Amino acid sequence: MRKILFSAIIIFMQIALFAQFPESFDGNVFPPAGWRVFDNDNGTEQSWRRSDPAYMGQQAAFIRWENVPDGQAEDWLVTPRFTPTQQAHILSFYEKDNYAIDYASVYTVRVSTASANNPADFVVLDQQNELDLGLSYKFHEVDLSDYIGQQIYIAFVMSNDDGDDWMIDEIHLAPCSRPQNMEILELFAEGAVFSWEDEQSNTWDIDIVESGQTPSGVPAFSSIQNPFTWTGGQALTHYDVYLRANCSANTKSNWFGPFSFYTACSNSSCDYKLVLADSYGDDWNGASIEVIQDGVSMGYFTQHEAGFGPYEYTVSLCDSMQFELVWHAGNWDSECIFSFRDDYDQEYFSFTAGNFPQNNAIFFTGKTDCSPVTCRFPTQLSTSEYTENGAKISWIEKDNATRWDIEFVAEGQEPSGIPTVNDIDQNPYIWTGGQSGTYYRAFIRSTCNDQDHSRWSQPTIFATRCNEAVGVFPYSQGFTSDYLLPICWISETRNQSTGMWQTTLDNYSEEPIVYCKHENDQQDVWLISPPLDFSGVNTELTLTFDWKMSYYWMVYPYDKGDLSVKISIDNGESWSPAIWTEKEAGFFESFEWKNARIDLTEFTGYPSVWIAFQYKAKDAATVYLDNFLIEDGSGGITSVIDNEKQKFMVFPNPFRDSFEMIFSSDQAASGKLNISDLNGRLIAVQPVEINEGINQISLHNIDLEPGMYLLSIGMPGGVLTQKMIRQ
Repeated sequence: MRKILFSAIIIFMQIALFAQFPESFDGNVFPPAGWRVFDNDNGTEQSWRRSDPAYMGQQAAFIRWENVPDGQAEDWLVTPRFTPTQQAHILSFYEKDNYAIDYASVYTVRVSTASANNPADFVVLDQQNELDLGLSYKFHEVDLSDYIGQQIYIAFVMSNDDGDDWMIDEIHLAPCSRPQNMEILELFAEGAVFSWEDEQSNTWDIDIVESGQTPSGVPAFSSIQNPFTWTGGQALTHYDVYLRANCSANTKSNWFGPFSFYTACSNSSCDYKLVLADSYGDDWNGASIEVIQDGVSMGYFTQHEAGFGPYEYTVSLCDSMQFELVWHAGNWDSECIFSFRDDYDQEYFSFTAGNFPQNNAIFFTGKTDCSPVTCRFPTQLSTSEYTENGAKISWIEKDNATRWDIEFVAEGQEPSGIPTVNDIDQNPYIWTGGQSGTYYRAFIRSTCNDQDHSRWSQPTIFATRCNEAVGVFPYSQGFTSDYLLPICWISETRNQSTGMWQTTLDNYSEEPIVYCKHENDQQDVWLISPPLDFSGVNTELTLTFDWKMSYYWMVYPYDKGDLSVKISIDNGESWSPAIWTEKEAGFFESFEWKNARIDLTEFTGYPSVWIAFQYKAKDAATVYLDNFLIEDGSGGITSVIDNEKQKFMVFPNPFRDSFEMIFSSDQAASGKLNISDLNGRLIAVQPVEINEGINQISLHNIDLEPGMYLLSIGMPGGVLTQKMIRQ
């Protein structure tokens, strides 16, 4: 009877010694029973507490950084007393910090055989700095074999001054090692067959959750064998696997994981290539491209290593499914070069240095096609020599084909796959079957032999010229269309550069503007207005517009490019010398809006006048334009969008420190009120909300020097202008 009682006491003592482990900090009380929290009295605002996210479960132990006047803040989290054994002497836990920058925090694990609350009794067993941790949880072990058979306390101590955080979770004194080196033996749409290495255990527990979810700590399947087949998933889905060993009937190892994987396609798949390069020769500086298929992220791709490239990455995509490419910005996006191709070296999308997409934008959408390719589609489609009913289109042939089909589709319509013109043998080809003032997309396919057509190429977009000249003034353009230029405006390049003028939203005001991105190669890109009929104008005639660019790159000290205004009076057959360049503005602040004013009176009487903005540069800087306005001197200025030609009334004029405006509009809109001096310098900009019908706006406490100013109100479809005198 005494032997039985003695054995029972020994078993109870062993259970008590290990009852504090594992500790997941998911209880309602912190610190847990038997644990202690204290500090060194230098910085007492922060203390160990519970917080999320946890590695597993709901909560983790957390200590926040603290800024102290002198020295270091030390925060202690101390375990209850326990005794390591030969079977359980590896202390393990999961840990992370919260900031990528190294703020010099020090993380130590300390041991004491004497007391739990006297720092002098502890010695350091393990020391880490912030570079050892990361922004996601990592597994960490500390060997306690020197203290086998001794009763000890373990302290987790963070020392810092304005440092980082420390989060720890799932503290365990494992009686056996956790599994290692998991791999997939077979992958299918509904799941996978997993195997792993573990020479100590015979059964294991496993939990599988969708990637990014926190596991509950309760296994989905218990006492499984190695290998294990799981069939509870969905096709093309990202999952995380967690695995632990059953050391004995009542003891478990630490969790291994997450081991991440994607389930397979429900059909076949094929590889596509992302080809990355860098014009500066370093890495992509944080920029990346995300590939998404069927709503599932297939990964982020970036150039990690320094060099010009190209560097090639492969992504496997399911057949006959939509996918998107998403741009995530870094610090020097203008250096990035990119091409997206299939295994047959067919290029579906590319951009050169300086032509990167907008941040977080889907910049390419396609549908996979894994069928074999014996005839490749043409690339580098381009258009030029725009007419009222077409344009010249050229391309690069990949497989020496000599005949092609082209489909022209009006913008907004879907291609049918039926050629508009077929079996042509000229490259370039002049198309004359369009309508004036219309955007078209052109798709080309090659005919490698009578029965072998390539797939259709990616489209090129162009616009035909307008057949009617603008003859009513004032004429304004605020470039409010999405991405494409307004109808009858043309962008064309006079060399091999790829960038074109296009519309976007200003980074600061979020107002629509037009811009041309800079490239590292030589650029000669023209933005050409609709034809303008000045034959009925017999007064002074002026052009005003807003512009901004880099003084540093475009003027001094580098002078790598010019923005010029040129005129044609013979439908683009010849062009005048520059009648304005940015050099005429003298010194200006980089990338701040300025207003230019050009006298066009010498061109009155001509029935068809084209105005062009020519951006000619090499490795310069992006240029921006807005608020294009042509007005004559016929007297009172009326609203372009007012069918009844309601006068734009401003009073009093001259004014001192306030005035009122009355005007009408046939639509509600958001507009801008601009005040500029007669030299074109923009003095003030004020957004205004315009109502349908009669509008009355009052301005007070106007701080302007005495003199003459130009007041304008811009809105979609029109601009109202009036000269003002400040007394």
